[in-house]
Amino acid sequence: MGTWRVGALTVLLGLCLLGGTAYAEDRAAAIEAPTVPKLVVRPFKGAQASKIRGAAVKGLRGKPVELVPSSDQGHVLPARAMGVDALFEGDVLHEDGVWSVYVRLVDGKSADVISQHFYEGDTSTELARAVQTEMWDDFQKDIEKLEPEVAVAPGPVGTATTTKDRLAAVDIELDFKFVHRSLTWNDDLMANLRDYTLAFGPGVQTKFQYFPGAHFTSGVGAQFGIDFEWERLFNFDSTRDDGFKFPTEAQQFLVGLRWRYPAGRWEPTIIADYGVHKFQFGVTGPPVTTAGIPSVKYKFYRLGAGFRVGIGKKENFIVAFNAAFRGLLSAGGIESTQWFPQAKGNGMDALIVLGYALPKGFEIRLGVDYRGYWFDLNPVPPAPLAGGALDQYWGISIGAAWRY
Repeated sequence: MGTWRVGALTVLLGLCLLGGTAYAEDRAAAIEAPTVPKLVVRPFKGAQASKIRGAAVKGLRGKPVELVPSSDQGHVLPARAMGVDALFEGDVLHEDGVWSVYVRLVDGKSADVISQHFYEGDTSTELARAVQTEMWDDFQKDIEKLEPEVAVAPGPVGTATTTKDRLAAVDIELDFKFVHRSLTWNDDLMANLRDYTLAFGPGVQTKFQYFPGAHFTSGVGAQFGIDFEWERLFNFDSTRDDGFKFPTEAQQFLVGLRWRYPAGRWEPTIIADYGVHKFQFGVTGPPVTTAGIPSVKYKFYRLGAGFRVGIGKKENFIVAFNAAFRGLLSAGGIESTQWFPQAKGNGMDALIVLGYALPKGFEIRLGVDYRGYWFDLNPVPPAPLAGGALDQYWGISIGAAWRY
């Protein structure tokens, strides 16, 4: 890849990162950072219900809670749209001249009853006074155990309303990487083909996934995205057994589409990409001498599947895996007339990633990957006589990612 192309890719990724950062700042501005639990006092039921509810509201004012206006749309809207942690409900009774009320504290997300207390009085006024003065002391311990929910400013219909529930729209990864390569020949009848081994070649890689619909919805529109990867080893020399050194270049890029189907902490994916992977040798001299090993430039379509899963109570630990078939469209020098013009082959790849989530969407990632290509060479004289070839690459990467 030419210098101008590398520069263009750098600019593109920089713009994506800046755009994502700007979007994150806009979203962050809309996020409330609660320091105390948010509560809703729902309408009470029964005779003098409004009076008793009003006493409950007065008893909570000035306490370390935030009261949110009640909604008639049940538990889901307050908890998810307004970040409400719990709700109070009450049933007022007037039997045999005695006024009483059962007051319940209800979890805003699950609708489970956390605790319940009973109050009574000879008149509705005495009952209201008892509720106002005693309710906080009765429910305080349970309220203090609540974990404040983060709320996001309302968006279009279908928008995920909490940072936990909203699907990631951007995933950018930058890594330092080591690659090991092994090229071997099968059935080398004339024993004149050289195997090749690269112990460990250092380089860099970047990965970019973008789901534009996730800015606006957590539904089907957020499931489709674009996929991009680029990897390059630092330029190095390959040394032949006789001491000749040959400049060597290796890089890969992928671009395509990605579909995901989030299900709780699991995120299965299906991938369809086009890619180019090359490993090429230069010449040395004078006199001009070639490496005696074919260069390769694999052009392929890639079909695969994988998953990402969060592990632990807060899902801070991450495991991701994918595997894909590489259908070769061309292979570069190995299928030239000098080598094996009738060669046929395909490939595959697999990747496993272990990660740890940091604040503000950042992650540390460690990855191990494999790429392999296999060939039926179908030699045509005067080309070398060999039955097949196996070209394998193992990689280890460590880096950081930003996912939002």
